[in-house]
Amino acid sequence: MKLWLFSAVFSVALAVQGTVYTYSGSPSQEIPDDYTSGWGTTFNFESVGLQISDVTVTFTTSGGYNGDLYAYLTHGSSTLVLLNRVGVANGTSDTQLFDNGYSGSGFNNITVSDSGAGNIHNYGGSTLNSTPTVGGTYKADGQTASPVTAPTGYGASGGSATFANTFGGSDPNGDWVLYFSDASGGSAATLNSWSVGITTVPEPVNAALSVFGLLFVAASVLRFCRRRDSK
Repeated sequence: MKLWLFSAVFSVALAVQGTVYTYSGSPSQEIPDDYTSGWGTTFNFESVGLQISDVTVTFTTSGGYNGDLYAYLTHGSSTLVLLNRVGVANGTSDTQLFDNGYSGSGFNNITVSDSGAGNIHNYGGSTLNSTPTVGGTYKADGQTASPVTAPTGYGASGGSATFANTFGGSDPNGDWVLYFSDASGGSAATLNSWSVGITTVPEPVNAALSVFGLLFVAASVLRFCRRRDSK
């Protein structure tokens, strides 16, 4: 009986912890050289009655210049900028990065997540010809400046927007859009693969009712067993 109760409690605990849903693609798509008409994909999560606790985006690009790229993730009325011309800032010193961004080529299996060690906007520090670590995890750029704004409109350390304060606690149902574009002409980059993962948990009221219901059943079973053993 105790083993049954433990298993039931453990099952509810796992449900409250969260479930991960993932969409992915391998488009091998050249990213257009115009930030207003880049490449986007729309996908839909079906998880009624849940809310978002975490989001991650993983992608691989090749060719082009990393400092030209602009990307964002949208759901409902919320948008988080993932890339915004990485490395661009007022280039008056190494700590302020460069007028045209990083000239490195390619993002290889990069994960953008709130758990990243640093903001992806300055992944290369003061190294102009820099590419990010293969398989590295970074925080989203988070800067809302137009990708054709002057370098003075950028912060060298990126913005403060995160997945948590953009999507956290919201309903995951409905359309999501992942968008990539190239804000500067020249050598074109290719988006080779992408994935978006969301972690959902029960809404607080539903989770509380589930736990309360299980505890009530467990208490009733224990009372019954004690009465039976005392006879």
